[in-house]
Amino acid sequence: MRRRQTKARPKVFAAILGIMVLSGLVLYPTLVYRWRDSVRSEAQYKVAPVCASADESGCRREIESVFKKTYSTTSRYKTTHYVALSLQGSDLNGNVPVWWETDHSLYGSLKPGDHVTAEEWEGQIVAVRGAAGGTLRTEYDPTHSREGLFASLFAVPLITILVAFVEYKLIRGIRRGSFARG
Repeated sequence: MRRRQTKARPKVFAAILGIMVLSGLVLYPTLVYRWRDSVRSEAQYKVAPVCASADESGCRREIESVFKKTYSTTSRYKTTHYVALSLQGSDLNGNVPVWWETDHSLYGSLKPGDHVTAEEWEGQIVAVRGAAGGTLRTEYDPTHSREGLFASLFAVPLITILVAFVEYKLIRGIRRGSFARG
């Protein structure tokens, strides 16, 4: 029985390479913009003073709160840990996702009824400080959105270059006839 020869077409590889390059050209500036925005937000957060009154803007608001409980939700690939707070005098939701990759020793030491201070920045709770001095960073922390971007800033161009190199080798091999089967 004779097998049909499959012939790869260099035009297909060139089209795939073009799509990869175009998507890289779109994705990379987006990543750079998000990185820059995150750095700017973190800098503004660090220099922002504590609010003197509730109607001020551009400042960090400290909300005296009572700790209710900790709980976790699990999806297929991720477990999210939460701290439930009773935020007195605030319209914010008291269920705050904790940034688990940072120090979370306070998470296990809190007991229902403990008094904590929730720190609000740009309409979100970014930190929860315990009376003993421990701090829980939340997923709304300005530095949290930058996590993973650093690797992406280097991975996107490297993967594009790798794909371009592999496709170049495939096209070169096709033109030499090294993929011909007989």
